[in-house]
Amino acid sequence: MRIAHVLSSLRVGGQERLVLDLARVQKASGHEVIVVSLAGEAGVLEPELAAAGIEVARIAKRDGLDATLPPRLYRFFRGRRVNVVHTHNRLPLVYA
Repeated sequence: MRIAHVLSSLRVGGQERLVLDLARVQKASGHEVIVVSLAGEAGVLEPELAAAGIEVARIAKRDGLDATLPPRLYRFFRGRRVNVVHTHNRLPLVYA
């Protein structure tokens, strides 16, 4: 199964740490896991995710209401054949 976790960013915080732990367990269970950040800049958790063999993608949300983000995410998920999209706070929930 291909699972995509979507976060606002990959800064250090509770939900980001939860996604790191969850992604590691899912990867160890044989799932393909992608972590998607809606921030344009790199996050401090990216090296830890990469070390665990977890793909990280940055699909940046533009300032204000970004009507282009849902179709960009859709194309990304469809192109990667993602089965499950798991959002982890309000912003990703609205857009993904």
